[in-house]
Amino acid sequence: MTIALRHPRFLRPHPKSLEIFGDPKTSDEYPKILESIRLNGMYEVPVIKDDGVVLAGWLRIVCWIEKIGRASCRE
Repeated sequence: MTIALRHPRFLRPHPKSLEIFGDPKTSDEYPKILESIRLNGMYEVPVIKDDGVVLAGWLRIVCWIEKIGRASCRE
């Protein structure tokens, strides 16, 4: 397994994720995950392909960006 840091602006959801789960901000889980990240940080790492497509964890990424208030991090 390779672990690498990725800037949020280069990430995008897998098309099937949006087709299956819809808009993350309208999910019933959104407020729960957002609050969990606010209290505990992100403890489950999203799964991301080399090309930036998020295979698992798009909702967590959207919540993380909401938590920090912007899609930025150290480059």
